[in-house]
Parts: sequence; structure tokens; C-alpha cells
Amino acid sequence: KSLQNLEKIKTHFNNKELPVKIVITKFPHHEKEIAIKAINKGFNKIISIGGDGTLHHIVNGIMSQKKTKTNEITLAVIPFGTGNDWIKTYNIPNNFKSAITLIATGNTKFQDIGKITAPNTNYECYFINAAGIGFDGYVVDRLQKNKKNGSLTYLLTGLTSFFNYKHPTITIIYNNRSKKIYTKIFMLSIGIGKYSGGGLRFTDYDHHESGQFDITLIRKISLSKIILHIQKLFNGNLRKLKEVEFYKTSSLYIILNNDQITYIQADGEKITSSNIHINLIRNAINFIVN
Repeated sequence: KSLQNLEKIKTHFNNKELPVKIVITKFPHHEKEIAIKAINKGFNKIISIGGDGTLHHIVNGIMSQKKTKTNEITLAVIPFGTGNDWIKTYNIPNNFKSAITLIATGNTKFQDIGKITAPNTNYECYFINAAGIGFDGYVVDRLQKNKKNGSLTYLLTGLTSFFNYKHPTITIIYNNRSKKIYTKIFMLSIGIGKYSGGGLRFTDYDHHESGQFDITLIRKISLSKIILHIQKLFNGNLRKLKEVEFYKTSSLYIILNNDQITYIQADGEKITSSNIHINLIRNAINFIVN
């Protein structure tokens, strides 16, 4: 979609008298490399033209580079993705002309960024919207080959995935190691944004606090109960289910059961399958928002 509309995008930038240098990705995760090179050349304003995955990799480039403080970089989004979940939190228009008009206003807000590391390895990953462990990671793994129909694809893949999904047992340590949970889970969501999975609301974002992750723990649950209460996945009323618990913390440790395969995703991108530490970086990047 981005390529199909590229000439129109260029024209609209020119109409708004916004000089830009457009670079097109050539291979998976190329966004990260492009962002690092751009910042090293002196650019400090970057626009992501694509979906949540494109934005995810650009954020990883910004957070990984060493030349410029990340809070001195401004990032904007022109959405052309499948889920486009991050833009929903800030009411960014899902239309490239309106998105460019918004960019021209220059209205910005600092946002926290999540950092994922794996102990005893060099693995490092950042996320802007939400990370998930368990079922949503499993769905992301299955979605890699089919992202054509937006939130409908997420929902249908989710429902069909349930039949083969095995609930893993994990240990969650949070609030500076003062609390510990050992349980069999359906999924664990670590949110900064309000939506994930193509418009689903897993987090308690209505009570969001800057400097805190919104943690949603859904313990083992039956498919029939999910179908019966499926509307709660869209309207944010998950707290009415007894299997669902909400927490807030700025860091947490996830210890996986070694004899089970556990899927982990960040911003809809499949990542590592190992024990991880997740911590929050305050006011990390300046974003253009509505």
C-alpha cells in the first residue's frame, strides 16, 4: 500500500512544504538499519510509512543508535499497515493525507518505550505499543503468512489457534521483585498503548499511568468462555472475568517453564523464546500525535 501511494504521498508532502528524503526498505527489519544510518547522518525527524511492524523496527533503530539522545528525536506515522494499533491510542488519522496534515502541525508528546532483554545473552528488543506472552505470541507466529484482512484475520486466526494452543506455565516477578506469580496462563499482555491484535483491548489503559506498564494476566480459560464474552475483548471490559487480573509495574521478569514452548511477541512481531526481563524507559521518544 505504501508503494502504491508513494507518488501521492510525495505530492502531499510538497503541498504542505515539508521537505523529506524517502527511503524504501529492501528486506525484513531494514527499517532499523535505515533509522540508525539516518540519525548518524544528522536527521532527527523520522516518519514511519507502514504498519505497526515498520514502526516497531524504526523504534528499535532509534533506541539502538548511540549518536543522538532518543528524546531529541521526533517520530511520526503515516499508517498503511494491517492492524495499525499504535495510532488508535492517539487518534492519528488512518488516512495518509490527514496524517501528513497532522505532521505539519508538529503537535508532539513524549512516550515511554519498553525494553526486553534475555539474561545471559546479548538479546535486546524495544517495543512501542504492547508485548505479549502466550496465546497472542502464538497467534502472531501463525499470522506471519497472512496479514491481508486486518482485524478480521487476527480474530479468525485467534479462534482457530485455540484448538492447538497449550497453556504454558510461567513465573512472573514484578514490582522490584517484591511480588511473584507462578501460574498456567492463557496470555500475559504488557501494554504501553491502548490496543493490540487489530483493535483488541487487553490492557487497562483507562487507568494508564506514565512510567508504568499496564499488565494483564489471563489465566487458563476455555474457548467457550472466550466466545461467550468476545465483545469484552473489544470494549475493555475484560476485568469482569474472574480469570483476568490487572497490575502496574515499571519492570518485570518472566521465567518460562523449560519443557514447554512459549511464544513471545512485541508490537506484533515474533521475538525470542527465553526467560526475559522487561523494563520501561521513561519519555524515550517524542511522537507527533493528535
